Amino acid sequence: MQNEKEIEFNHLYRRNFISLLKKNKNKKKDFNLNSIEASWLPISNACFEHISPGFIRNLLSIYLPNIFFGIFKKRVINKIEFTKPDIIHLNSVVLLPLVKFIKQSSLLKNCKIILHVRELVDLKNIRFFKEYIDCISSFICIDYAVASRIMNAGLEINKKRISIQQNPFATGTMLNEDIKHWFKSDKIKFSIAGVIGKDKGVDFVCESFIDAKLDNAELLVIGKINNYAATIQKKYSNNTITWTGEIDSLSISGAFSKINCLIRGEKQFCTGRTVYESLFSGGLVLLPGSEDDAKNDEFLGEFINQVFFYNPRDLASFNKSINKIYSLIKNNSFNSQIRTKSNFAMYAQFFKKKYTELVLA
Repeated sequence: MQNEKEIEFNHLYRRNFISLLKKNKNKKKDFNLNSIEASWLPISNACFEHISPGFIRNLLSIYLPNIFFGIFKKRVINKIEFTKPDIIHLNSVVLLPLVKFIKQSSLLKNCKIILHVRELVDLKNIRFFKEYIDCISSFICIDYAVASRIMNAGLEINKKRISIQQNPFATGTMLNEDIKHWFKSDKIKFSIAGVIGKDKGVDFVCESFIDAKLDNAELLVIGKINNYAATIQKKYSNNTITWTGEIDSLSISGAFSKINCLIRGEKQFCTGRTVYESLFSGGLVLLPGSEDDAKNDEFLGEFINQVFFYNPRDLASFNKSINKIYSLIKNNSFNSQIRTKSNFAMYAQFFKKKYTELVLA
């Protein structure tokens, strides 16, 4: 695709070894770019905070792809060289190992590299991240929490190289038919949504919500029921907590327009896509952290009246804040208002400008 600024795009995505083992593989959709190709790309989870998915899944999703990249790396680099790019946009920090091979190529060594940072950098393994930072022309962080981790890690990165741009999202106002049954009751609806993992604090939120003993209120836990989730579900299953499983296309399903308050349970200040989708849909959010975090987050600052905080993993602080939110909703003291249906236009404009700046620099 060539847009009005004559920027040409070529997309190289990772072959997923797990998907090759499934009978019904979803084919990668053609997004009308000039060229979309699949290849074995290197992958590393060494430099960001995560919970290990276990040996078998690590074997299939990390170790084997890296082995295949070792076999096919010359072909992968040749594919990139063939496009003669001005900019190489790495869509996640898991692709950092690719930087070394890009810079070893005589045809690619002068390319500008964008690193799209969607993960919280692990300060314990910051040396791995540090190896590559001088090769990165621009860091694009998905929110302030992600950007501040990099800026405060002692990496000596010029702040002019760091930008913040939210993930693209769209909000729906009409509930999809297949999820209406989750929203039939007139209970005040709180929710924790996304990946259900230990680092997300789902168990803490469930325990705290039960302890709060809110009348006519329920917590919707939205996310795929993995092994960890099944354990938590068994422990916290009662008439105040509902486990919906994964909801397809959550942002446009209309769910956020019916959720009164979204909760995050991490052990540090954290926002993310679901938070902004909830805010833009007119909902409230309850986050770990403090008001000082909101002051530094320009996107969050736009919705300051919808944002509430509690001390991370502090049950008493959580209960105080959730009771305040509950009272506001129950007494109709908060009027929700949908701000926008999507940020697609703003997202596209940001990257058109960023690409152009890098090419002209």
